[in-house]
Amino acid sequence: MYVVIAALCLLISQDPPLEIPANVSKSASIACFLKSGEGGGTAIHLGERYSISWFLTSLHEVEGENSFEISCFEEFALNTDFSKIKMGALSGGVLVAKDKDSDLALLRFDNLRFPIPVPKVPKLGQFLPPKIPVWSVGCEKGFPSIEATLLTGKKLFRTPNGQAFHWETRDGTKPGRSGGPLINEKGEWIGLCHGVQNGKGYYTHAIEIRAFLVKNQLGWVFGAE
Repeated sequence: MYVVIAALCLLISQDPPLEIPANVSKSASIACFLKSGEGGGTAIHLGERYSISWFLTSLHEVEGENSFEISCFEEFALNTDFSKIKMGALSGGVLVAKDKDSDLALLRFDNLRFPIPVPKVPKLGQFLPPKIPVWSVGCEKGFPSIEATLLTGKKLFRTPNGQAFHWETRDGTKPGRSGGPLINEKGEWIGLCHGVQNGKGYYTHAIEIRAFLVKNQLGWVFGAE
């Protein structure tokens, strides 16, 4: 069954910790608000090289659009007036690569005018057992917000376009949060929010993200030149 387009996990029970770990809060600032055409969503800042800033988002958020704007924030904090910590906006973004199987899209913006945090990435061979707390970040309101859920496993998810590995989470997602990061308790970025099926959330797995970036000469994000 096709993944219903949606994004960010909702906290249903109190199983995950109520307090957001400092590592998670710090890493949440990689999530930026993406304005795509008339719609909005989330994109992740990957890093900057040669005055080019690279962002990753979900393909279904940007496919068919040709106007992109990114707004980034200095930090993530609860109960914060985000207008006071907005670093600024980038316009003129270009879609340079995409992959339908994994629902990934790569955007580039030139002439970066302010520093943006970059992801802390995991060692891809590490084993993450199910039923561990994870945190999902998204910008459906124009600024980052964060929710806790539980990881329930790694799944080979099939779509009409093909198949790709995803993380599955206990809680589903809601519209407007696609393209946001899934973060573990170490503050590592392990997945990109994709959608929901049968009440479960699905996030494109880090191994798929790494393969996509290596293919497009951005393997340095995961330490693979």
